[in-house]
Amino acid sequence: MGLTEWLRPGELPRIAVHARLREVGSRVGGLVRVPHPAPPDAPATVDIKQDRCPLPAPWTAAGEFAGFDWVEDDAVGWWAEAADPRQAAVRMADFLTVGRGQAGVFGSDRRLAVVLPKKLLSTGAPRKGLLGKVGGLLENTNWELADEVVTLWETDVRALRGVAVVLAGRGFPFARLVRFDFADGSVLLGRTLVGDILPRRPAGSV
Repeated sequence: MGLTEWLRPGELPRIAVHARLREVGSRVGGLVRVPHPAPPDAPATVDIKQDRCPLPAPWTAAGEFAGFDWVEDDAVGWWAEAADPRQAAVRMADFLTVGRGQAGVFGSDRRLAVVLPKKLLSTGAPRKGLLGKVGGLLENTNWELADEVVTLWETDVRALRGVAVVLAGRGFPFARLVRFDFADGSVLLGRTLVGDILPRRPAGSV
């Protein structure tokens, strides 16, 4: 199931970023966390295999870097920058980390959402009050094109100040990222891959 099937009647497609098979990191109020922890209201998932996901470098996990130098660690696929854990970028990171590399982001002209294949939820639907406990075993935990997806978290696009493709890193080839700037001042960045549906604008820099 892709972006088209996820759309509601009358919505127009804007963004589709599928599984990154990478960790989620964050810097919230100056505190770096790699991986970013799952929230208390995380849904229960099956035992998602992470053998294809590289482990973060010790220097990344320890926060021993400046600015956006986390991009030099290929194990990190998403990054949230915020002053407060209640801000939108952190909430997106919360639910991206639930998917353990298998969550993605879909967007329309009306809303922006974190999505996950339904088969990876232990009950087939999000449940509140759980700490991401293992809810079962599943042989194939990869996101297949035919998989039905569910929305873990979403917001109105009016919460966004802008979306752009940017370049980051110390040297060529630079990391190509999609940047979500929220009206509350928080920022979410994610690595891009061939096949992603992204804004058609020239790439700038972070």
